[in-house]
Amino acid sequence: MGATQSKPQLVFKTESPVEFSDELLNQIQNISDNDYVRQQKAEQYIQEEVSKALATLEQETLSTFENKLNTSLLSKASESEDGVAPELSSKQLTDSVSSMNNHLNKLIDQQVNKVGSSVQKEEMQSIKSSLLKCLTDNKGKPLNCYEEVQKFKELAESI
Repeated sequence: MGATQSKPQLVFKTESPVEFSDELLNQIQNISDNDYVRQQKAEQYIQEEVSKALATLEQETLSTFENKLNTSLLSKASESEDGVAPELSSKQLTDSVSSMNNHLNKLIDQQVNKVGSSVQKEEMQSIKSSLLKCLTDNKGKPLNCYEEVQKFKELAESI
């Protein structure tokens, strides 16, 4: 099995001689590019074409972004000149801040409820209350509550 070939080997001999011209033989011998060099040139060409396409796409995107930005800025400027643009009053800002605080409190309560042990819950509640007290005492100056925020972060990471 496998020691002999299953098909007999056939050799064909041409009756007419095959001859190539000297020019063709010289041209084939003078080709210095091998497969590797041709492959490198093809890859380089492809990379150049891709970079050109990316550059044009980037330019188009940048121009559309600038156009949209300019039109939005112009529309806001024209609205403010007309006095039509709605401006937030201090009451609206206060309401917005209080609604964000309420939302933050709800999120903190949800996190506290997810905490497993009662010791961590108590610690979380105490840190939460100290953080809220600090934030309410230092309205407009949240950087004064840096230590409480760090304690809260440490506890959150330990969970």
